[in-house]
Amino acid sequence: MPGNQTLTPEELALLDHSTRGGMLLTTHWTLTAFASAFLIARLWAKLAFKRGLWWDDWVLLAGWVSFSTFQPPSAYKQRENFREGGKE
Repeated sequence: MPGNQTLTPEELALLDHSTRGGMLLTTHWTLTAFASAFLIARLWAKLAFKRGLWWDDWVLLAGWVSFSTFQPPSAYKQRENFREGGKE
């Protein structure tokens, strides 16, 4: 696509949108691993140095549990959607 040509909504709808699925899922799981590593390092540091867990640690842990519960079904649905070519 040369220069700064803009596409109409109809032309955008006709483009192949399935090419970014792998990159999206890779980014999804990479950020999940990064968040998990950060939380594990934080909890290890707090417990190893006998600092104890404060309310913010429990909020982070609860958020991570919630995220980890809903993230795999979301990734599965994304993978299926990209496999079908974006059709619901």
